[in-house]
Amino acid sequence: MSAIAKAHDKSAAQVIIRWHLQKGFCVVPGSSNPAHIQESIESFGFTLTDDEMKQIAALNKEKRYFTMTYDQIKAWMGNYELWD
Repeated sequence: MSAIAKAHDKSAAQVIIRWHLQKGFCVVPGSSNPAHIQESIESFGFTLTDDEMKQIAALNKEKRYFTMTYDQIKAWMGNYELWD
């Protein structure tokens, strides 16, 4: 990842955002830091090659980091309705 970022003179975060955009995903990066917001916007200013896209996709370890079930979320959130 760092080699790809360096090749484009971008941060790893920008490369991750760009990868998702090129895959057709909707990306909603969040920050209150003006520098981070600007960095996210600059993710639109470059394109990853097909080879770089494949390299990043190969990093997938099929591991989920958010593993709560619906019932666990509901218990954690209390009586707050998650969906209408």
